[in-house]
Amino acid sequence: MSDPRQRVSRNLDDFFLNIAAADLFFVFNQDRKGVLGYIGAATFSEMKYCLMQNLIHGKRIKIVLFKEPSEENFLF
Repeated sequence: MSDPRQRVSRNLDDFFLNIAAADLFFVFNQDRKGVLGYIGAATFSEMKYCLMQNLIHGKRIKIVLFKEPSEENFLF
């Protein structure tokens, strides 16, 4: 597998398989860009993936946030 696109695709597949196998998903959301408890788009999509695993596949992945996001965080 020498094609970089295939390696990236495989790494992403492995990453999401690891999330699906987890019991807990810890989000280390620090302050960033002047927003307390900042959560970016990538982290939000990972959290959404956990939620969908719980809803669709009956998993029980617990999502734990390091900090409560401020209301300035537009993803919430």
